[in-house]
Amino acid sequence: MTETDIRAEDARLELLRRKLAERGLQSQGQAQAGDGTPVVPVLSDGQRRMWFVQTAEPEGALLNVCVSFVITGALDHQ
Repeated sequence: MTETDIRAEDARLELLRRKLAERGLQSQGQAQAGDGTPVVPVLSDGQRRMWFVQTAEPEGALLNVCVSFVITGALDHQ
């Protein structure tokens, strides 16, 4: 991420905070257990794979590629 990207993201988040405040809403923050200790969200295997792909190549389109194949004919067991 470039410095320009970071500034744009910060500006976007600040705008979102203002819009929420205008409506009397706020972020829920971090989830907590019944005893008040923070709960760390656990990602599923699929979510971890998606996070890894996005982190490795943020500008990539891998998560947006949909492919379908139709295979016909006899199966060769070799």
